[in-house]
Amino acid sequence: MRTTRTISIFAALALAAGCAGSHGTPVTPIAPATAVAVAPASTAFAYDASAIASSTFVSQATFGRLAIDVVLPMRDADGLRRYAAAASDPKAPQYRHFLEPAEIADRFSATAADQARAIAYFHANGLAVATWKQRMLVRVAGSQSQLERAFHTHFGAYRDRNGTTFLAPMTPPSVDAGVPVSGSPNIVARATAYATLFVPSTGIGTGLAPQQIAAAFDFTGAYAAGYTGAGITIGIIGTGPVQTMSGGRIGDLEAYKSLYHVVGSSAVTIVSPDATDPVVNANSGFAPPPPVTAPCTAASVPGAPPSEFPTTSCNPEDFEAQIDTEQTGALARDAAIAFFLAYNPNDGCPNVGVASPCPAGTGPTAGHAQQGLAENDEEVQTAIDRNSADVLSLSYGGSEKGTVAPPGQASPPYEFSANGTGLAPNQFAMLAAEGIAVFVSSGDSGASECQGPPLTGSVDNLCVSYPASDPSVVGVGGVTTPVNSAGQLVGPISAWGLQTSSGTSGSGGGVSGYFTQPAYQIGAPGVLGSTRNSPDVALEASPSTGVATLANADPALGGALLRPFGGTSVAAPQMAAMWALVLQACKATASCVSKGSGARPYRLGNPDALFYGIYKDGTAYGKTFLPVTYGNNSVALYCYYHGGDPANCPTPAPGSTATPLPVPIPIDSGYNANPNGGYNQITGIGVPFGRALIRTVVGI
Repeated sequence: MRTTRTISIFAALALAAGCAGSHGTPVTPIAPATAVAVAPASTAFAYDASAIASSTFVSQATFGRLAIDVVLPMRDADGLRRYAAAASDPKAPQYRHFLEPAEIADRFSATAADQARAIAYFHANGLAVATWKQRMLVRVAGSQSQLERAFHTHFGAYRDRNGTTFLAPMTPPSVDAGVPVSGSPNIVARATAYATLFVPSTGIGTGLAPQQIAAAFDFTGAYAAGYTGAGITIGIIGTGPVQTMSGGRIGDLEAYKSLYHVVGSSAVTIVSPDATDPVVNANSGFAPPPPVTAPCTAASVPGAPPSEFPTTSCNPEDFEAQIDTEQTGALARDAAIAFFLAYNPNDGCPNVGVASPCPAGTGPTAGHAQQGLAENDEEVQTAIDRNSADVLSLSYGGSEKGTVAPPGQASPPYEFSANGTGLAPNQFAMLAAEGIAVFVSSGDSGASECQGPPLTGSVDNLCVSYPASDPSVVGVGGVTTPVNSAGQLVGPISAWGLQTSSGTSGSGGGVSGYFTQPAYQIGAPGVLGSTRNSPDVALEASPSTGVATLANADPALGGALLRPFGGTSVAAPQMAAMWALVLQACKATASCVSKGSGARPYRLGNPDALFYGIYKDGTAYGKTFLPVTYGNNSVALYCYYHGGDPANCPTPAPGSTATPLPVPIPIDSGYNANPNGGYNQITGIGVPFGRALIRTVVGI
C-alpha cells in the first residue's frame, strides 16, 4: 500500500487572503500572558486561520528560535503565469524567450524598494533575513520574543484532529502599516499532507534493473544515437538525505551504477540554500545538512526522529532520495544531478540558541530540525534563484482538496487559493518562465488522493494530487510494464491499478477542482470538463515488480540495502531522465538551438504544450507515444474516525470517539483507460519512448 509519512510541522500552508477565512467551529483566541505592543497593522496578512479553527488549543508555546517565510506582494502574478504559458507554447511569440531570476523579479515580483522596506522592518525587530534573486519570499528568523514583536502576536501550541501538535499564532498576525507583506505560508507551522510517493514492491527479487527500463522505453535507442544526457543538469527537489561521493565515502549512485555496470559520468551534487545564496544577514536558519548516518532506532539513538527531523547523530536514508537519484543518474547516465536539500537545525526548539541543533525527544510544544520535504519551498526557491537545473523532478504530493473542517467541507490546501493562485503556482510559473521542465509524481492513491489523514471527513469524492495538477508542470502517472530480463515486452503495458498490483495503490489521476484547463489540454480528446486534468504522461511505477534501489552503499552506514520500489516516485525521475536526453539532442542541433534565446537556448520550457501538440497530431502521436488502453485507478478507500464522514464511518461505540485503525470501505469508481486509445486520467496521453521522442521534438 501507499507509503505515507507526516512531514514537518513547519511545511508551507495557504497564502491567498481568501484562505484566511475560518472553517468549522472557531477556536476563541487565548489572551496573551503578556501584552504585545500592537502598532497599526497592515490590511492584508494571509495565513492559514482555518487550521487553527479546526484544532484545539493546548498551551501558550515556549521555544528558542524559529524561521518563518514571508511572501512579498507581487506586482503582476497573473502576468507571470501568462508569460510562463506563452514561453512554452510553440504558437506564441514569446516561445522560448526565457527569463533570468532578476528579470522575473523586475517584471513580475515585488519591487526592490518593497523588499528593502520589508527587510528594514524585520531588521528593526531584531530578525535575521534571507532573500532570493526573484524577490518572492523573504525568510526571517529569530527568537520567540522577536518574532512575536514583529508579527504582533503570541504563539501557542495547538493539536489537530489527528493528534499532531503544531505552533501557530494565538491572535491574527500582522505587521506595521505600510510594510509590504502579503502573508506567510508557515507562520501556522502545521503538519501537511505532502508525502513521498514510493511504494514497497510486492514482487519477488530486487526489482527491475536500469537496463530493463532503458530497453523497455527505448532509452537504448537514444544512447545509440549519442544522447545520454551529457551537458544537461537534472535537479531533484530533495525529500531526505542521500550519500554522495564525498568525504571519503562511496556515493549511492556510483555504487548503484557499478553494481549494474552502467557506464557514464552522472554524479550527485548537494545544493543547499546557505551562505552562497543572496543572504541579507547571517543566522537565517539555513545550515549544511548533517552527515548521513546508519539507520537509527530508539535503542541506538534515544528519541530517534523521522528522517525529515534529523539530528547530528541520526540522519538515515529513507529510499526516496535514492529512487530519485538512481533512476535519473542511471538512465540519463552522463547528466549532472543537482540534489536541492535544505536543512534548518533548530526550528521551534525550546530554549535552543542560534547555532545549537534541536535535541532529540523534546516536549509537546517543541519543534525539530527541518530537512528536505519539510523545506520544499526553500528548495524550489533555490532552484529558481540558481537557474542551473534544466529539468526538475519532484516525487511528492498531497490532496488537492487540502483540509476538511468541518467534516465534508473541503478547502484548498496550503499552497494555493480556490482560484488557483498563490505561492506554489507562482513558483512553478517562475520555473517555466526560466525554461525549466518540471516533472511531478501524480500520486499513488488512484483517483482518490484525498483519502486518509490529515484530510479527515469526507473521503469518498474523487480528487487529484498537487503539485502534479499545477498547469506549469508535467504530471507523471504510472504503468505496469511486463518485461523479460532483457527489457523486452512480454505483455501489454497497462495502467497501474488494483487490476495489476496488490494492495490499495494505483496511479494518481483525475480532474482538478481548482485549476482552469490550460490551453494545451483544450480540445484534446479524452480530457474532461473545464479544469486541469492529471496526469499528462506515464512511465513504469508498478510495485508488482518495482525498480531496484540501493541505499547505505558506503560500509560506514551499516550495510548496503538493495530493495525494489514502485509508485509514481519512480515514474517522475524516469521522465526527467528521458527529457534530459531530448534537451541534449536540442543542444547539439543548430536548428533547435536557433529557436531559443538567452544563456540556455536549448531549453524547451514546460513540455506539456509539446506533448499535447504531438497528441493532437495523430501521425506524430502514433510514432512517439503508446496509448494505454487497459486499466482503472479505483482504490479501496478508508474511513478515519477523527471527525470522519458519517456516510463512510460507522458510528463509534458509546463513549468512544476514535479508533486507531482505518476501516476499509467500498471502492469508489475511478477512471478507466479508453480501449480505443487516447488520453485517460490514469496515464495521460500515454507512454513515451526515448529515441522517438527525440526524433519528434528535435527532428533528428
